[in-house]
Amino acid sequence: MLLEILTRMKEHTVLIFGYPLAVQHLGGLVWIKKVVDYIEKSETFGVKKVSNCRQSTFYRVPFISDLLAVMRGLFSNPTVAILDTYGEAAIWMWLLLRLFRRGTKIVTVFHHYEPLLVRLKQCPRLNAKYYALVDVITKIMLRNSDKIITVSRSSMRELRTVVKIKPDEKIVVVGCSSTDYFSIISNQKKDIDFLCIGRLEKFTEIENIWKEIRKKKPASKFVMAGRCSSKDLMRLRRIGIDHQGIVSEKQKIDLFRRAKVFLFPSLFEGFGIAVGEALSAKMIVITWKIPAFEERFPCQPIANLRLIKVGNEELFVENALKAINDYDKLDYSQASTEDFGITKTWEEVGKHVVDALETSLI
Repeated sequence: MLLEILTRMKEHTVLIFGYPLAVQHLGGLVWIKKVVDYIEKSETFGVKKVSNCRQSTFYRVPFISDLLAVMRGLFSNPTVAILDTYGEAAIWMWLLLRLFRRGTKIVTVFHHYEPLLVRLKQCPRLNAKYYALVDVITKIMLRNSDKIITVSRSSMRELRTVVKIKPDEKIVVVGCSSTDYFSIISNQKKDIDFLCIGRLEKFTEIENIWKEIRKKKPASKFVMAGRCSSKDLMRLRRIGIDHQGIVSEKQKIDLFRRAKVFLFPSLFEGFGIAVGEALSAKMIVITWKIPAFEERFPCQPIANLRLIKVGNEELFVENALKAINDYDKLDYSQASTEDFGITKTWEEVGKHVVDALETSLI
Protein backbone atom coordinates (compact mmCIF):
# COMPACT_ATOMS: atom_id res chain seq x y z
CA MET A 1 0.00 0.00 0.00
CA LEU A 2 2.79 2.42 0.97
CA LEU A 3 4.69 1.58 -2.23
CA GLU A 4 1.56 2.28 -4.25
CA ILE A 5 1.15 5.71 -2.61
CA LEU A 6 4.81 6.61 -3.20
CA THR A 7 4.61 5.53 -6.84
CA ARG A 8 1.49 7.63 -7.32
CA MET A 9 3.17 10.68 -5.73
CA LYS A 10 6.18 10.44 -8.08
CA GLU A 11 3.79 10.84 -10.99
CA HIS A 12 2.97 14.34 -9.76
CA THR A 13 5.03 17.30 -11.01
CA VAL A 14 5.82 20.13 -8.63
CA LEU A 15 6.60 23.44 -10.33
CA ILE A 16 9.08 25.58 -8.39
CA PHE A 17 8.44 29.04 -9.82
CA GLY A 18 11.08 31.58 -8.88
CA TYR A 19 13.97 29.17 -8.39
CA PRO A 20 17.13 31.25 -7.76
CA LEU A 21 20.17 31.41 -9.98
CA ALA A 22 23.48 30.03 -8.68
CA VAL A 23 24.73 33.43 -7.47
CA GLN A 24 21.53 34.49 -5.71
CA HIS A 25 21.37 32.28 -2.63
CA LEU A 26 20.81 35.10 -0.15
CA GLY A 27 18.03 35.51 2.40
CA GLY A 28 14.73 33.92 1.38
CA LEU A 29 16.35 32.50 -1.75
CA VAL A 30 18.39 30.25 0.55
CA TRP A 31 15.11 28.81 1.84
CA ILE A 32 13.76 27.85 -1.59
CA LYS A 33 17.14 26.41 -2.66
CA LYS A 34 17.46 24.21 0.45
CA VAL A 35 13.84 23.05 0.31
CA VAL A 36 13.99 22.19 -3.39
CA ASP A 37 17.22 20.26 -2.83
CA TYR A 38 15.39 18.18 -0.22
CA ILE A 39 12.34 17.58 -2.45
CA GLU A 40 14.59 16.40 -5.28
CA LYS A 41 16.59 14.08 -3.04
CA SER A 42 13.45 12.61 -1.48
CA GLU A 43 12.19 11.69 -4.97
CA THR A 44 8.64 12.07 -3.70
CA PHE A 45 7.60 14.23 -6.64
CA GLY A 46 8.87 15.10 -10.06
CA VAL A 47 10.34 18.62 -9.94
CA LYS A 48 10.28 21.35 -12.59
CA LYS A 49 12.39 24.41 -11.70
CA VAL A 50 11.72 27.72 -13.44
CA SER A 51 13.72 30.86 -12.72
CA ASN A 52 12.23 34.25 -13.43
CA CYS A 53 15.47 36.04 -12.61
CA ARG A 54 16.17 38.67 -15.23
CA GLN A 55 19.29 37.60 -17.01
CA SER A 56 21.37 39.80 -19.28
CA THR A 57 19.60 38.99 -22.57
CA PHE A 58 16.27 40.45 -21.44
CA TYR A 59 17.42 42.62 -18.56
CA ARG A 60 16.29 45.80 -20.31
CA VAL A 61 12.87 44.28 -21.07
CA PRO A 62 11.79 42.65 -17.78
CA PHE A 63 8.25 41.95 -19.04
CA ILE A 64 9.63 39.61 -21.73
CA SER A 65 11.83 37.83 -19.16
CA ASP A 66 8.81 37.31 -16.86
CA LEU A 67 6.58 36.22 -19.73
CA LEU A 68 9.03 33.56 -20.90
CA ALA A 69 9.32 32.20 -17.35
CA VAL A 70 5.52 32.11 -16.94
CA MET A 71 5.11 30.27 -20.25
CA ARG A 72 7.69 27.67 -19.22
CA GLY A 73 5.83 27.16 -15.97
CA LEU A 74 2.42 26.91 -17.63
CA PHE A 75 3.49 24.38 -20.26
CA SER A 76 5.07 22.13 -17.63
CA ASN A 77 1.46 21.25 -16.69
CA PRO A 78 2.24 20.90 -12.96
CA THR A 79 0.13 19.08 -10.40
CA VAL A 80 1.32 21.50 -7.72
CA ALA A 81 2.87 24.95 -8.22
CA ILE A 82 4.98 26.55 -5.50
CA LEU A 83 4.97 30.33 -5.92
CA ASP A 84 6.83 33.01 -4.01
CA THR A 85 4.51 35.64 -2.54
CA TYR A 86 6.02 38.73 -4.10
CA GLY A 87 6.63 39.78 -7.67
CA GLU A 88 4.53 40.46 -10.72
CA ALA A 89 5.72 37.24 -12.39
CA ALA A 90 4.25 35.18 -9.53
CA ILE A 91 0.93 37.00 -9.97
CA TRP A 92 0.89 36.23 -13.72
CA MET A 93 1.75 32.61 -12.99
CA TRP A 94 -1.12 32.37 -10.50
CA LEU A 95 -3.63 33.99 -12.88
CA LEU A 96 -2.72 31.79 -15.87
CA LEU A 97 -2.74 28.60 -13.80
CA ARG A 98 -6.21 29.46 -12.49
CA LEU A 99 -7.42 30.16 -16.04
CA PHE A 100 -5.79 27.30 -17.98
CA ARG A 101 -4.65 24.72 -15.39
CA ARG A 102 -7.54 24.65 -12.98
CA GLY A 103 -6.53 21.26 -11.62
CA THR A 104 -3.16 22.59 -10.44
CA LYS A 105 -2.91 23.11 -6.68
CA ILE A 106 -1.26 26.43 -5.84
CA VAL A 107 0.99 26.56 -2.78
CA THR A 108 2.31 30.01 -1.91
CA VAL A 109 5.45 30.60 0.15
CA PHE A 110 5.09 33.49 2.60
CA HIS A 111 8.14 34.70 4.54
CA HIS A 112 6.76 37.98 5.90
CA TYR A 113 4.53 40.87 4.93
CA GLU A 114 6.37 43.71 3.22
CA PRO A 115 4.39 46.58 1.68
CA LEU A 116 5.52 46.97 -1.92
CA LEU A 117 5.64 50.74 -1.46
CA VAL A 118 8.92 50.10 0.38
CA ARG A 119 10.47 49.61 -3.06
CA LEU A 120 9.76 53.24 -3.95
CA LYS A 121 13.03 54.06 -2.21
CA GLN A 122 14.73 52.03 -4.90
CA CYS A 123 12.50 53.04 -7.85
CA PRO A 124 11.30 56.62 -7.18
CA ARG A 125 9.96 57.07 -10.72
CA LEU A 126 7.34 54.38 -10.42
CA ASN A 127 3.83 55.34 -9.50
CA ALA A 128 2.77 54.60 -5.92
CA LYS A 129 -0.69 53.59 -7.16
CA TYR A 130 0.83 50.77 -9.21
CA TYR A 131 2.53 49.26 -6.18
CA ALA A 132 -0.63 49.70 -4.12
CA LEU A 133 -2.56 47.76 -6.80
CA VAL A 134 0.05 44.98 -6.91
CA ASP A 135 -0.12 44.77 -3.11
CA VAL A 136 -3.90 44.30 -3.24
CA ILE A 137 -3.64 41.61 -5.95
CA THR A 138 -0.94 39.83 -3.96
CA LYS A 139 -3.28 39.57 -0.97
CA ILE A 140 -6.02 38.21 -3.26
CA MET A 141 -3.54 35.63 -4.61
CA LEU A 142 -2.69 34.53 -1.07
CA ARG A 143 -6.35 34.17 -0.12
CA ASN A 144 -6.99 32.20 -3.32
CA SER A 145 -4.06 29.81 -2.78
CA ASP A 146 -4.87 26.21 -1.91
CA LYS A 147 -2.23 26.27 0.81
CA ILE A 148 0.20 28.80 2.26
CA ILE A 149 3.57 27.69 3.58
CA THR A 150 5.20 30.04 6.05
CA VAL A 151 8.35 30.03 8.13
CA SER A 152 7.33 31.17 11.63
CA ARG A 153 4.46 31.86 13.99
CA SER A 154 5.05 35.61 13.64
CA SER A 155 4.56 35.28 9.86
CA MET A 156 1.41 33.24 10.46
CA ARG A 157 0.05 36.07 12.62
CA GLU A 158 0.71 38.52 9.75
CA LEU A 159 -1.25 36.26 7.40
CA ARG A 160 -4.20 36.32 9.79
CA THR A 161 -4.12 40.00 10.72
CA VAL A 162 -2.76 41.78 7.62
CA VAL A 163 -3.74 39.48 4.75
CA LYS A 164 -6.94 38.35 6.54
CA ILE A 165 -6.51 34.59 5.93
CA LYS A 166 -9.32 32.96 7.89
CA PRO A 167 -9.16 29.16 7.49
CA ASP A 168 -6.34 28.04 9.79
CA GLU A 169 -6.02 24.76 7.89
CA LYS A 170 -4.80 26.69 4.82
CA ILE A 171 -1.68 27.93 6.67
CA VAL A 172 1.18 25.53 7.44
CA VAL A 173 4.16 26.66 9.51
CA VAL A 174 7.05 24.57 8.18
CA GLY A 175 9.84 26.52 9.84
CA CYS A 176 13.23 27.56 8.57
CA SER A 177 16.87 26.99 9.37
CA SER A 178 20.14 28.83 8.99
CA THR A 179 23.34 27.38 7.65
CA ASP A 180 25.68 26.70 10.55
CA TYR A 181 29.01 28.33 9.66
CA PHE A 182 30.45 27.85 13.16
CA SER A 183 32.77 24.99 12.18
CA ILE A 184 34.08 26.54 8.95
CA ILE A 185 34.72 30.12 9.98
CA SER A 186 38.36 30.41 10.95
CA ASN A 187 39.89 32.75 13.48
CA GLN A 188 41.73 34.68 10.80
CA LYS A 189 42.41 38.37 11.14
CA LYS A 190 39.26 40.49 10.86
CA ASP A 191 39.63 43.43 8.48
CA ILE A 192 35.92 44.38 8.23
CA ASP A 193 34.37 46.16 11.20
CA PHE A 194 30.73 46.11 10.06
CA LEU A 195 28.87 43.91 7.58
CA CYS A 196 25.28 43.94 6.29
CA ILE A 197 23.78 41.45 3.83
CA GLY A 198 20.32 41.80 2.27
CA ARG A 199 18.14 43.90 -0.03
CA LEU A 200 18.86 47.59 0.51
CA GLU A 201 15.21 48.67 0.56
CA LYS A 202 14.53 46.49 3.63
CA PHE A 203 16.92 48.43 5.85
CA THR A 204 15.66 51.48 7.72
CA GLU A 205 18.05 54.30 8.57
CA ILE A 206 21.10 52.29 7.46
CA GLU A 207 22.78 55.35 5.96
CA ASN A 208 22.12 57.56 8.99
CA ILE A 209 23.40 54.82 11.31
CA TRP A 210 26.59 54.55 9.25
CA LYS A 211 27.15 58.32 9.18
CA GLU A 212 26.93 58.44 12.99
CA ILE A 213 29.28 55.47 13.36
CA ARG A 214 31.77 57.09 11.00
CA LYS A 215 31.67 60.36 12.96
CA LYS A 216 32.61 58.56 16.17
CA LYS A 217 34.95 55.97 14.61
CA PRO A 218 36.25 57.45 11.33
CA ALA A 219 38.55 54.55 10.46
CA SER A 220 35.68 52.01 10.46
CA LYS A 221 35.18 49.76 7.44
CA PHE A 222 31.60 48.90 6.45
CA VAL A 223 30.79 46.34 3.73
CA MET A 224 27.33 45.56 2.34
CA ALA A 225 26.12 42.88 -0.08
CA GLY A 226 22.78 42.11 -1.70
CA ARG A 227 20.43 43.51 -4.29
CA CYS A 228 21.02 47.18 -4.97
CA SER A 229 20.48 49.47 -7.97
CA SER A 230 23.53 50.97 -9.65
CA LYS A 231 22.38 54.45 -8.61
CA ASP A 232 22.12 53.50 -4.95
CA LEU A 233 25.36 51.56 -5.11
CA MET A 234 27.21 54.68 -6.24
CA ARG A 235 25.57 56.79 -3.54
CA LEU A 236 26.53 54.31 -0.80
CA ARG A 237 30.10 54.15 -2.00
CA ARG A 238 30.31 57.96 -1.90
CA ILE A 239 29.54 57.89 1.83
CA GLY A 240 32.15 55.22 2.50
CA ILE A 241 30.11 52.00 2.30
CA ASP A 242 31.77 49.27 0.25
CA HIS A 243 28.65 47.76 -1.35
CA GLN A 244 29.55 44.64 -3.36
CA GLY A 245 26.16 43.89 -4.92
CA ILE A 246 24.91 40.29 -5.11
CA VAL A 247 27.62 37.88 -4.02
CA SER A 248 28.10 34.12 -4.35
CA GLU A 249 27.98 31.68 -1.45
CA LYS A 250 31.78 31.51 -1.47
CA GLN A 251 32.07 35.30 -1.37
CA LYS A 252 29.47 35.51 1.41
CA ILE A 253 31.41 33.04 3.57
CA ASP A 254 34.58 35.05 2.97
CA LEU A 255 32.81 38.22 4.17
CA PHE A 256 31.59 36.40 7.28
CA ARG A 257 35.15 35.22 7.96
CA ARG A 258 36.52 38.75 7.79
CA ALA A 259 33.81 40.72 9.65
CA LYS A 260 33.22 41.40 13.35
CA VAL A 261 29.79 43.02 13.65
CA PHE A 262 26.64 42.40 11.61
CA LEU A 263 24.32 45.41 11.27
CA PHE A 264 20.79 44.44 10.30
CA PRO A 265 18.24 47.28 10.76
CA SER A 266 15.40 45.48 8.95
CA LEU A 267 11.71 45.77 9.81
CA PHE A 268 10.55 43.04 7.43
CA GLU A 269 11.56 39.58 8.60
CA GLY A 270 9.69 36.34 9.05
CA PHE A 271 12.72 34.43 10.26
CA GLY A 272 15.92 36.31 9.41
CA ILE A 273 18.19 33.71 7.81
CA ALA A 274 21.02 36.23 7.52
CA VAL A 275 20.96 36.89 11.28
CA GLY A 276 21.29 33.18 12.09
CA GLU A 277 24.11 32.84 9.57
CA ALA A 278 25.96 35.83 11.05
CA LEU A 279 25.60 34.52 14.61
CA SER A 280 26.88 31.09 13.63
CA ALA A 281 29.79 32.80 11.86
CA LYS A 282 30.92 34.15 15.26
CA MET A 283 29.76 37.71 14.69
CA ILE A 284 27.99 40.13 17.00
CA VAL A 285 24.59 41.07 15.56
CA ILE A 286 22.81 44.40 16.07
CA THR A 287 19.22 44.45 14.81
CA TRP A 288 15.80 45.93 15.52
CA LYS A 289 13.59 44.21 18.08
CA ILE A 290 10.83 42.82 15.86
CA PRO A 291 8.42 39.85 16.36
CA ALA A 292 10.44 37.37 14.28
CA PHE A 293 13.56 37.83 16.41
CA GLU A 294 11.63 37.89 19.68
CA GLU A 295 10.19 34.53 18.64
CA ARG A 296 13.56 33.03 17.70
CA PHE A 297 15.54 34.51 20.59
CA PRO A 298 13.03 34.90 23.46
CA CYS A 299 15.71 35.16 26.14
CA GLN A 300 18.60 36.42 24.00
CA PRO A 301 20.68 33.48 25.27
CA ILE A 302 24.01 34.70 23.90
CA ALA A 303 25.67 38.05 24.46
CA ASN A 304 26.46 38.57 20.78
CA LEU A 305 22.84 39.33 19.79
CA ARG A 306 21.53 42.79 20.60
CA LEU A 307 17.89 43.63 19.87
CA ILE A 308 17.32 47.38 19.74
CA LYS A 309 13.97 49.17 20.10
CA VAL A 310 12.77 50.06 16.61
CA GLY A 311 13.72 53.59 15.59
CA ASN A 312 16.26 54.25 18.34
CA GLU A 313 19.19 55.09 16.05
CA GLU A 314 21.31 56.48 18.87
CA LEU A 315 21.09 53.21 20.84
CA PHE A 316 21.73 51.21 17.65
CA VAL A 317 24.93 53.18 16.98
CA GLU A 318 25.99 52.95 20.63
CA ASN A 319 25.63 49.15 20.60
CA ALA A 320 27.41 48.85 17.25
CA LEU A 321 30.45 50.73 18.56
CA LYS A 322 30.41 48.81 21.85
CA ALA A 323 30.29 45.55 19.89
CA ILE A 324 33.61 46.38 18.21
CA ASN A 325 35.22 46.73 21.64
CA ASP A 326 33.49 43.57 22.94
CA TYR A 327 34.33 41.37 19.98
CA ASP A 328 37.61 39.95 21.26
CA LYS A 329 35.98 39.03 24.59
CA LEU A 330 33.38 36.67 23.08
CA ASP A 331 33.28 33.19 24.56
CA TYR A 332 31.88 30.44 22.33
CA SER A 333 32.99 27.51 24.46
CA GLN A 334 29.42 26.72 25.56
CA ALA A 335 27.62 27.81 22.37
CA SER A 336 25.22 25.49 20.54
CA THR A 337 23.23 25.84 17.34
CA GLU A 338 20.13 26.69 19.42
CA ASP A 339 22.00 29.75 20.70
CA PHE A 340 22.04 30.91 17.08
CA GLY A 341 18.28 30.44 16.75
CA ILE A 342 18.76 27.23 14.73
CA THR A 343 16.16 24.86 16.16
CA LYS A 344 15.47 22.93 12.94
CA THR A 345 17.69 21.37 10.31
CA TRP A 346 17.06 21.97 6.62
CA GLU A 347 16.10 18.29 6.33
CA GLU A 348 13.33 18.79 8.91
CA VAL A 349 12.10 21.90 7.11
CA GLY A 350 12.12 20.03 3.78
CA LYS A 351 10.15 17.13 5.26
CA HIS A 352 7.50 19.53 6.59
CA VAL A 353 7.20 21.07 3.11
CA VAL A 354 6.82 17.64 1.45
CA ASP A 355 4.12 16.73 4.00
CA ALA A 356 2.29 19.99 3.20
CA LEU A 357 2.49 19.26 -0.54
CA GLU A 358 1.13 15.75 -0.04
CA THR A 359 -1.83 16.99 2.02
CA SER A 360 -2.59 19.61 -0.65
CA LEU A 361 -3.19 16.75 -3.12
CA ILE A 362 -5.69 14.95 -0.90
